Amino acid sequence: MKYLFLDTNSFIEFQPFESIKWSEICGESEYTLVISPVVIREINKHKDSSKGRKRERARKARKRIIEIA
Repeated sequence: MKYLFLDTNSFIEFQPFESIKWSEICGESEYTLVISPVVIREINKHKDSSKGRKRERARKARKRIIEIA
């Protein structure tokens, strides 16, 4: 099993993390996505202080993280 650590840009700049085919990227059928507390803080900062697309992406990411955690 592999552990995949996502950074803030994974949520803000790329396609939604749940639509990425992680098993193809890491070459494993079993994997765990890891989101560190610092990434959560950065996403919260963007959802509250950024503007436009970055703010919306951060809000959607935060909502989705809460739903699956």
